[in-house]
Amino acid sequence: MTSEARSSKPTARTMFFAAAVLAAAVDLTTKSVVIAQVDASPEKKIVLLPGRFEFIKATNDAGIWSVGHGTVNSNLVFKVLSCLVVPFVVGWALWSLRPNQRGMALLLGFIVGGAVGNVYDRFTFGGVRDFIQVYLWNGYRYPTFNVADSFLMCSVAALILGQWWTGRAEAKRQVALAS
Repeated sequence: MTSEARSSKPTARTMFFAAAVLAAAVDLTTKSVVIAQVDASPEKKIVLLPGRFEFIKATNDAGIWSVGHGTVNSNLVFKVLSCLVVPFVVGWALWSLRPNQRGMALLLGFIVGGAVGNVYDRFTFGGVRDFIQVYLWNGYRYPTFNVADSFLMCSVAALILGQWWTGRAEAKRQVALAS
């Protein structure tokens, strides 16, 4: 590959910031658009798949999956945690990412963007605006969530699986070298 072709690829830092901005923008836009539609609907919900999937309006002052719901000052606790974690992840990404680690940069950017979207809600609305409601088996109501939560959870899962997969590949390589 020529140096000209290599330089046309975005660096990991560029991908990190682009992913963070994209995730935050998509999250905040979907919250505003969907919640406005829900507010305008007569039933105050939009049913997409009856008994399985709908959009509603909910504000969560706790953490993901409503962890900490009902505790005193849970929104304040999550504001403080978020304000500590987001700069930590940004700093870690800027310090540790190598220029060719674009996949890792995307995942870390999605995590930061999702967290920024939820932090914005915590300060602006007193809690995170959730709108996606899914019903699983026997009418079990899965905790309401939003696009930021999806960016966060899917990216964390992908990072964990990626580390597990790479670790397995490295272990197999070490066994092959030892034999």
